Amino acid sequence: MGIALAEAWAGDALGGASLSPAISVASGMLVMRKGDEVVAVIEQATGKAVSLSDDILANIGARATIPDGVSFGRNTNQDYHVWRHVEDELGMSRQRVQDAVVTDLPPVADLSDGLNVRFVNIDGVRLQYNTFKLPDGTVNIGRIHEAN
Repeated sequence: MGIALAEAWAGDALGGASLSPAISVASGMLVMRKGDEVVAVIEQATGKAVSLSDDILANIGARATIPDGVSFGRNTNQDYHVWRHVEDELGMSRQRVQDAVVTDLPPVADLSDGLNVRFVNIDGVRLQYNTFKLPDGTVNIGRIHEAN
């Protein structure tokens, strides 16, 4: 993703705000700022969002779609164990974290069988999430918590 494309994308997401003087490249990442606030971090090689601010998410208006065969808990107990650290300990939005995880998750075919440990950043908080790919190809997203 080039700087001009990133500027257009983020400008649209922020209601037309110009970000051209606030876009920089660091370690292969496009870092977009609105004033002093970092509003988005995009991996330059892939165009994949690494971190998006609430302003960007609110203006995009779309939520990440959970891929077929992927679940965040299949019953009340599993659901509790997936989200307890996110909501109870960190006070983060379940939807926001789910969107970040779904955006980060590679295609199911690219995941190793068994446990896969992955990380996402939201507002400077590094979260670890565990996925478990079953023999039938389904993927369970397990505990999500602040990374140590």
